[in-house]
Amino acid sequence: MVIKRYDGHKHRGDEPDARHLAQQTGGRIPGNDVKKLTTADIDQMAVDQTESIGMKSNLAVIKVLQPQIDGIEKVQAAHCHSSPGYRLLNCVAGIGPILATAILLKMGRRIAFATSKVGL
Repeated sequence: MVIKRYDGHKHRGDEPDARHLAQQTGGRIPGNDVKKLTTADIDQMAVDQTESIGMKSNLAVIKVLQPQIDGIEKVQAAHCHSSPGYRLLNCVAGIGPILATAILLKMGRRIAFATSKVGL
């Protein structure tokens, strides 16, 4: 398994946990796979008790916060998708839905596009 390199706001906070798991186990696991782990999976790993407790705690926090994160992202998406700038930002190479949303929320009304011809 391979960790995707973090290249912008494409992960929702799970990158540090996946990286920590990879460092501690010598293996690699994608961030979304970290969310699928169970405490039994962690018990099977070759880590000491302190690391196991820390990983289980992080996993519990991820599972508790994920519904909140999903709800916030849903509201943000509904707000930003109606913005004319959202579609234009998504046309830029390397900018996806999450980064476009982050840019619009950060810039607010200060963002302006002189033309809809992106990349020309």
